[in-house]
Amino acid sequence: MIRPRLVYHMVRADFLERTRRPSFLITLGFSVYLGYLVNSGLVSLQLDHWRGLPNSAWNGAVIALVGSVFLPLVGFYIVKNTIQRDRETRVGRILAATPMSRTFYTVSKALSNFAVLASMVVVLAIAAIILQWTHPGTGPTSYTDLLTPLFVFALSSLSITAALAVLFETLPGLRGGLGNVLYFFLWIFLISLSVTSLTGNHALSPSSYLHDYTGIATISGNMQAQVRLLDPTYAGGSS
Repeated sequence: MIRPRLVYHMVRADFLERTRRPSFLITLGFSVYLGYLVNSGLVSLQLDHWRGLPNSAWNGAVIALVGSVFLPLVGFYIVKNTIQRDRETRVGRILAATPMSRTFYTVSKALSNFAVLASMVVVLAIAAIILQWTHPGTGPTSYTDLLTPLFVFALSSLSITAALAVLFETLPGLRGGLGNVLYFFLWIFLISLSVTSLTGNHALSPSSYLHDYTGIATISGNMQAQVRLLDPTYAGGSS
């Protein structure tokens, strides 16, 4: 049986240990860089020649897509070392001698990975707020519209990334470089599942939302539906 209090203490200890490592600063620095790309306009969202009003809802949707697409790629390589570190420091042998079950250990490591990745989302959320302050756009500021897409879609995709990092570390053939390479192609495949749902000038099917790993189909698909109401000649393109 998994005891929540023990899981909390193990996740907390593992998270605090990671915050002392240089890779954690790299994690936060990448989130700041993504916020800069959106803030400077180097990364933007467009549906053919249509663009949304620069308000809280639009800025929130753009930065949510940026976070849910790119954070899982970089985040995987940052957190895919927690079990390996236990092996190198021989902490794993100590834990193996305790009554701790494999399920308890695996869940704790996945939650620890998620805690580290969630810190990237928090930094990106701060960047989104700064973006809203520096580029208020049209209409009143709504922090709910601005931050809800980011936390919903980015945290969802990162929860899968956290679990995959543990899975790859527990499989002998995927612990090393081969696993790193395979995850890159898996990341591309998962994104392509979402993008494929957007091809063609038709509405999304209910099944499209089930394999929408990054939220691209959900966000862009609903935007496309609104554009079709305004422009019957809209061909369904987005970039």
